[in-house]
Amino acid sequence: MVSDRELRNDIAMLKELGQRCFKQRQRLAFYRYLAGAYKLYERLRRNGEANKGAQRIRSLCKLPSNRSTHPIRTILDATCSADGKTKSRWTRALQYAWHERQRSKNFEKFLRQNGGPSGCADKFTALHPKPLKGYITFHTPGYQVPLYVHPDVWPLGK
Repeated sequence: MVSDRELRNDIAMLKELGQRCFKQRQRLAFYRYLAGAYKLYERLRRNGEANKGAQRIRSLCKLPSNRSTHPIRTILDATCSADGKTKSRWTRALQYAWHERQRSKNFEKFLRQNGGPSGCADKFTALHPKPLKGYITFHTPGYQVPLYVHPDVWPLGK
């Protein structure tokens, strides 16, 4: 189990890394920060304590407690000051990297090969689309994308 002291140190180091990367103003410098955030998430996840670790991070950093927030987003909230839209995109990118973790061991190379954080975020969204409200969702074997049908077009009662 990762101790509170280790979490504090990891968060402090990640904040410092983020500040250094963002000060450089180089186009891809923030990839190192994302790699650090991914490594912290990976360590928590492999120890089976991603959700509990995220709760402890929220507590240590005095972040609002929201159990539905993904642990990656909690790490980003605790360690960088980017806007919400950017953090959301980065969260989806890191979730995609975790989903595809068997394919690449070099995180920064993985990001470049998949179109950067935006490309990875788009690929994760394609894998996990939000259901459309008011539509009937059919998951067809062999197809990754679900079929959405409006009830007026195909009413189930008739």
